[in-house]
Amino acid sequence: MAIATRKAIDMARARSRGPEPVPDIAGVLSEQARFEADAAASGAFDDDALWGQVLELPPRQRVALVHRVLLDRSYPELAAAMGISVDAARANVYQALKRLREGVTKREAV
Repeated sequence: MAIATRKAIDMARARSRGPEPVPDIAGVLSEQARFEADAAASGAFDDDALWGQVLELPPRQRVALVHRVLLDRSYPELAAAMGISVDAARANVYQALKRLREGVTKREAV
């Protein structure tokens, strides 16, 4: 009985982990394109402006931000890669995000 119970649990877990079928991939892609078009029209999705602001960051902040956000590294990994302390890595990421947020609020005010 215990074996049958465990097998039933395993099958239920396997089903829940599997990919969900998508009825129409073209519909999903068109929904994504519509979202991007709406965001671009409202000015909320301006990649060029964002990357311009990232490039204007001081080098240490830019590197810390890229490692933390784009490469999804933990703070200890980030600190080791940059050769700095974990606290300094956190401070660099914090300052970079703060500058980016300030840039966004300045654009919204204009």
